[in-house]
Amino acid sequence: MEVNNQNTAWWIVFTILLFTTHLHANDDIRQLPVDSLISLAYNQFNKDLNQGIYYADLAVDKSSALGLHDREVDALITKGMLQYYASDIDAALHTLNRSDSLLHVHAKTENYPVQMGRLDYFRGRLYMLLNYNDLALDALINSLDNLSIAKDSSKLSKIMELLGTFYSSQEDLTKGVSYYHKAYSINEAMGSGDQLSILCNLCQSYAELEQVSSAVQYCTKAVQECQSANDSFMLAYALCNQAIHFAQTEKTIPKAINGFQQSIALATKYDDQYLLVDNYYQLAKCYNTIGDIPSSQNALESAMRISEELDLSDYKLKIYTVFIDNYEAIQQPRNVNAYLKKSIALEREIDQKTNQSKVEELTIQYNLKEKNLQLAKLQQENALKQLTISNSRNILFGLSFGLFIVTLLAFWIYRYWKRQVVIEKELADTQRSALKAEFNLERTNAYSEGISAERKRLAMELHDHIGGSLSAYKLKVYNKQSKDELDVLDNIISDVRKISHDLAADDLSHASFNQLITYRANELLNLEGLTLNIIFHPLDAWNTLDENIQIQLFHVVTEALQNIRKHAEAKSVDLAFTKDENNTITVLIEDDGKGINTDTVSKTGIGLNNIRRRIEQLNGTLTIDSAIGRGTILTIQLKAND
Repeated sequence: MEVNNQNTAWWIVFTILLFTTHLHANDDIRQLPVDSLISLAYNQFNKDLNQGIYYADLAVDKSSALGLHDREVDALITKGMLQYYASDIDAALHTLNRSDSLLHVHAKTENYPVQMGRLDYFRGRLYMLLNYNDLALDALINSLDNLSIAKDSSKLSKIMELLGTFYSSQEDLTKGVSYYHKAYSINEAMGSGDQLSILCNLCQSYAELEQVSSAVQYCTKAVQECQSANDSFMLAYALCNQAIHFAQTEKTIPKAINGFQQSIALATKYDDQYLLVDNYYQLAKCYNTIGDIPSSQNALESAMRISEELDLSDYKLKIYTVFIDNYEAIQQPRNVNAYLKKSIALEREIDQKTNQSKVEELTIQYNLKEKNLQLAKLQQENALKQLTISNSRNILFGLSFGLFIVTLLAFWIYRYWKRQVVIEKELADTQRSALKAEFNLERTNAYSEGISAERKRLAMELHDHIGGSLSAYKLKVYNKQSKDELDVLDNIISDVRKISHDLAADDLSHASFNQLITYRANELLNLEGLTLNIIFHPLDAWNTLDENIQIQLFHVVTEALQNIRKHAEAKSVDLAFTKDENNTITVLIEDDGKGINTDTVSKTGIGLNNIRRRIEQLNGTLTIDSAIGRGTILTIQLKAND
């Protein structure tokens, strides 16, 4: 019993000593100079990121307390970099923006280009990760400019490589290759051996550009460099890129399959899920090419499993395409249709996410502009305070010259200060209102473009896929010689084409306004045997109209002709489009039908209300001249804003 008590006492003493030692160690760290704390934080990149962030926080607090703003900026950038590598993206962005504000508020030092270059480099990487492409490009270009001024070759090489990656991700491969070569040249001039990632990127880019000899050259260099450096991690990427090139030629597909399998083995070793999904997808395509459908299906299932775990929508869309090719090869139309539906649904989801991303990017741009405006206002207020202090000293100095001079000078300063405050407030309010209006307009345009793109895509899907399937089915029915089924199928095909044309009405890129109106009118009226007379005056004035006016007039004419075809019991229809020297557009739609009661129809007619709403959106007027038994004339007038 006595021995146990002694052991307990010794453990208590040991714990107290350990805790005291830890406290002293922390006190010792806090006593270190700011530069030493930043070095300690930086050395934790490949060790303990959280410990590095702790050291960076100590450096930030200490440099702020001592008024060492230049060192505070370095500490904040280091902290932001550590948070980025720790995958804490929001915290990293906040820290880097705080560093940016500090750099702009205080006077610029000789380290400013290097600091801004490092800051914008990591900010560009963050924006790329968040798919904020415009913000990412601005940050990367600013980083390149500042690092060029600082003549920091090692960092210039990194920013050149990152710009190459950015342009390649935006499908501007020519620019991407150009920046990769610049990074490669800088490293060669410095004698740096850190070329593996650049070689892999060059190999992949040339393969996508279908420049065979260059792709082979850089793929071979990358593989040799990895093997000589015994770098199996980068070797996995080099082998994948080399196999992608081999897969482009049927004779070398066995080499491609072997390369993908080697890369998969290495990627599995390092648990690189992104490289694995790319390898499995490319391997499935190779097996499909040589007709080994079971092996292709196995590779696709592995790729799909990883894509769903990582939520890689773009890869899932590619994988669906190979699934469709496989099922078509083994003649399983039901599975083909199932994956076509999945592909269409996923495309819609991707389009919605893209539009949402654009809106979020515009919101961030607006917030940044608002923050810059506030920062500018703060600088102006600081300058005004400095001016006030200076003028106050002048007042004190001027007391010796007499009470009258002092009083007059104080009154002048007060009036000047008040006028400056009012001017600055009005200027800030005006700029804020302009920024808000610009943001709202851009967001509305982005939303409208998304709607238009979705309508065009649906029209293409109806025309190409469903229309094609119905035509194929019609051929089968025709072989059975079933007239009733053929009639029903013809009606369905006609309705699908009509819906496709209606959806694609917003696309004016393939025909002129005159051609679209003429085709649509003939299409609607010829079915009922109506006579159509149509006039455009002047003939060449309509394609220069604002696209929104063309689209709205197209829908108005379609709605009016539908009403005539269904209700008017007319024999002929006259359409007249005129535009005078005052840019006033007049559209007349006249029929010789049974006429309408304008009082009743104005309240209950859905078609006329739709027409009236569209014309009001264009700030135009609609006049209806009709009576029972004497036909109807619709007159539309509006201003053209060419």
